[in-house]
Amino acid sequence: MNSSGIENNPVVFYRLIRGSTAQTNKYDTFYLQQRSDNGHTWADIKVNHPLDYENIKEYNLTIRVENNGVQQLASEATVYIVLEDVNDDIPLFTEREQETVLEGEPIGTGVTRVNAIDKDGTFPNNQVYYGIVDSPRNEGKDYFEINEQTGEIFTKVVFDREKQAAYALEVEAHDGSPSARPNSNGLPNTVTKFIRIGIADKNDNPPFFDKALYEAEVDENEDIQHTVLTVTAKDLDESSKIRYEITRGNLGGAFAVKNMTGAIYVAGPLDYETRKRVSGPFIPPFNPPFIQSGRHPYHPPE
Repeated sequence: MNSSGIENNPVVFYRLIRGSTAQTNKYDTFYLQQRSDNGHTWADIKVNHPLDYENIKEYNLTIRVENNGVQQLASEATVYIVLEDVNDDIPLFTEREQETVLEGEPIGTGVTRVNAIDKDGTFPNNQVYYGIVDSPRNEGKDYFEINEQTGEIFTKVVFDREKQAAYALEVEAHDGSPSARPNSNGLPNTVTKFIRIGIADKNDNPPFFDKALYEAEVDENEDIQHTVLTVTAKDLDESSKIRYEITRGNLGGAFAVKNMTGAIYVAGPLDYETRKRVSGPFIPPFNPPFIQSGRHPYHPPE
């Protein structure tokens, strides 16, 4: 409110000066509306564009007032406008979407740490808390837990990769006060995200042969390097590589096995009259094969 200082001529004119920076109204963030009320002239400062505390926290506006005299007199005043932060920003996750944990590790093993950033300018609007979403679609909710303050994720069970190789875990981050966004119903701003947690393999399963017994016949005059039969073993561990080895029963070194394929082949001279049957354990140490040598099938005694 102001007066002109001129008797019988109370008219004054207000003007909002446009400054050279955003803080001084360079972009017309505010505008001035003049009005009269009960013989007085008022200048209302109103918002012209949305305000964002995170970009500009305060404004310095210059108001100029002039009278209606022959020689206009003027005066200026500075208006300081300080913004208050409201909870209008949603936390956003920053980390990658895949993690791994070794199978067989004890309960409480650390898996990863999620992180979310809230760009609101003040506490508790920018304080982030973490949780695991309690939803039927969240298959990992019963297998992992999260620290509400730090976002660290830990195991709740001992995992077996051979039972399940990965889990989809849905986590959430929310800020610390009711949201200022429309239709928030007094709840904080919340965001959710799925993280794929793979179960890394350990060599915790023994290999096993695919047959209980292997049998083969070979002539005593067979060529060296001739393949007699191939034994095959399997291992449930994905990362394991099986190697084959004869450990005993192979007198004279008549036979050998290829380490990578399990192919048993003639490695030395065979003599039916000297030795009619060869048998012995292999590595993997299960289900030893036996081999007959000679011109006729050999049947072991009862």
